[in-house]
Order: sequence, then C-alpha cells, then structure tokens
Amino acid sequence: MTGQHEAVIDEGEPAIYPDRLGIMIGDAKVPLYPEHGCWMTCHDSLVGMVEQADEDEVGEHPVISQLYHSIGIPITNYLVRKYIPGSRSEGTEWAAVKSEDELLALRKEGAFLDLIIWDASMTNPAGVAADFNVLEMKKIDEGTSPLWPNGEMRDGPKYMFDASKVGFSALTESDLADAAKPKHLIVGQNTVLFDAGKIKEGDLLPAHVLDTGSAEGSAADADYAKGVLEDGKYTVVVRRKLDTGHPLDDKVLQVGGVYTFSFSVHDDAAGKRAHHVSFPVTVSIGPGKADIQAVTLN
Repeated sequence: MTGQHEAVIDEGEPAIYPDRLGIMIGDAKVPLYPEHGCWMTCHDSLVGMVEQADEDEVGEHPVISQLYHSIGIPITNYLVRKYIPGSRSEGTEWAAVKSEDELLALRKEGAFLDLIIWDASMTNPAGVAADFNVLEMKKIDEGTSPLWPNGEMRDGPKYMFDASKVGFSALTESDLADAAKPKHLIVGQNTVLFDAGKIKEGDLLPAHVLDTGSAEGSAADADYAKGVLEDGKYTVVVRRKLDTGHPLDDKVLQVGGVYTFSFSVHDDAAGKRAHHVSFPVTVSIGPGKADIQAVTLN
C-alpha cells in the first residue's frame, strides 16, 4: 500500500498531509463492524491501494460519480473511497452499488457508519470537526459543512486574505515557514472575495475555507473540536450530541446502548491508506459491558 502521491514517493516532493484524527462510530447493524472496525470499510479498489479502481470507470459510474458532482466540484481524478459491504449487491465489488431505495432503507435501519474527522490544519483553527458518514461511499453529511473547498478549485478560488486585516492578499512560499502569518481562510475574520488583480505569479492561497457562520444541518453537528499540541502530543476534545436529530447521517447514541468506536491517526504527513488505526473499542453510554463506560458529569 502507498500512503502518498507518487510525486512524494518518487520525486521527493514535500508531503503536506496534515495531522488528523478520525472517529468512526457504529454497531452490530453493520455486519462485521464490531469485529473488524474500520478495516471492513477498506477494499482493494480504494484510492491508494495497489489495485485501485480505474479513474475513468469511476467517473462514468452513475452513483459514485454523482457523489462528487453533488458537492459542486469538477473532479478530474475520480477515486473510490471507503464503503461498507452491505451497500453492494455483489460482495465487495465497488461498482455493484445497490439501488437508491435499498440504500435509503439501510440508512433508516441505521446500517451505516458515522465518521467525524478532526484535522490539525484544516478544521482546528475554527474549533470544529468535519462530519461524514460511510455507506455507499465516505461522504459529507447533509447540510452545509464548516469546511469547504475554496471555490471550484480548478476554476479559481472564491476567497483570498483580507489585506486590511492581515497585511497581504495571498501567501508566498517563504511565508509557509513563518508561524506569525495566518495560513487559514476563515470567513468573517480574515477573508474577502477573490480579486485576480491582487494576485501575482507564485502567490499561494489555501485550498479550503472555514465558515462556521454558514454551517448548518447534519454536516455541522461536530460543533466543537479542539486540539492542543504540547510536548509532541495532541490532546483533542470533540463534541456532538448523543442524538443529533439526523438519524440518516449520524449514529444515534442512546443511554444504555453499547457502540463500537474505531480511531485512525494520520501522523508525520501521512495520507491515503498510510495511517494508524485502532482495534475496535466498545463504549457504553452509561452502565453497560464495554471497554469504556461513559458517565454523565454533573
């Protein structure tokens, strides 16, 4: 398995993947998950695997390609991402996606996985996490996420830095090593709409934008997620409601229930399949037989 783009591996291009924590939540409604954890969402066809699916075939797939189109970005490298076997009609064959009605029925049964991702670079500056779910493919929850690409990335950015607030409209390569200069576009704090006339050749802008003010719906349920790096270790606190009110995207956690959590850590600029994962960990909400027992704090 490879963990980085080929240019990083073969040509020595600097790796720029951020440190990241993933929290996957599910239960026995997803067969194999309590026993195998997040391993059961990974398949030979996934991006980064030796036998990853052909990009042209993925781009022509009537379901998978539409998941990319739905977020409004013209993707040119269509790739298969995490999915659960129950979403396929032929074993784990990536292209054998069940019908829309069958997938909806699985969601209503709770037969999908919840996935919250905290990112040291992209979400931590705004104190939130991105909220995903995994069924036919890993995808962002319904609603408006606090983290979005900066415009239609290949057609040009939507935002740049507000020079009146931070002193510049865009970063330069030398700025990346300057800890005093902001590296994140946070709408309402340091951004203005993109103006190509203020950009010079070689200028850099973040590929993503943080906008907590516009975040809404299921995609905004992980409304607090803050990490602190001290002595080479992160301490990360993530918050969401036990019942978010969005049962088709989020796993509803009930007092007395036992759920399986899986954790992944992307460290040392590692991306794609190159990350550390935990064994499945059971968590009881209140009293229950589990590895970890959650208690109510008064």
